[in-house]
Amino acid sequence: MPTGKRVEIGDRFKPVDVSAFGRPLRIGWRVSKITRKAGGFDHAQLVSDTDPIDTKTISVGALLDTKLFERIAAGDFENATLQRLR
Repeated sequence: MPTGKRVEIGDRFKPVDVSAFGRPLRIGWRVSKITRKAGGFDHAQLVSDTDPIDTKTISVGALLDTKLFERIAAGDFENATLQRLR
């Protein structure tokens, strides 16, 4: 898994928020595309780990903000998916 300030296609992230019940969110997101939007800011298109139709676009800066998202390793991603499906 790459570290540092770069976001690449295939990197995986999860939000650091908690659910309404105070439990950590287990939704993982995979970067499927990176584009440069107006103003010169890079944005990543994310695909949900549980539903490939569920996508969203977010700035790379937000993905790198550790108060909002954390990277997850491939093994952690599969574990998060299994826990989410249970």
